Amino acid sequence: MGRKENEKVGIFNCHGMGGNQVFSYTADKEIRTDDLCLDVSRLSGPVIMLKCHHMRGNQLWEYDAERAGKWDYNFKTHTLLHIITQSCLSVNKVADGSQHPTVET
Repeated sequence: MGRKENEKVGIFNCHGMGGNQVFSYTADKEIRTDDLCLDVSRLSGPVIMLKCHHMRGNQLWEYDAERAGKWDYNFKTHTLLHIITQSCLSVNKVADGSQHPTVET
């Protein structure tokens, strides 16, 4: 199922056909598919797809060990950390069995 702008990101088994399961990490430090980027705007908020705006902020994902940006990847715990809120990117399973990325402390 492809996601549209303002929809929560879903997690599904890989189907091997690319398309909406192909994400890229850009030089602007965005995680994107086509013209939509992963975006999170609040603590414990959902991760949604929004049109890439290239203004960093809620769409900035940092893998830098020096924590130069809003996000940091920890190679020991395999977590992606939101620097400002000290929240990790996580997966939330909802009642209908679907899974959605979220941030949590």
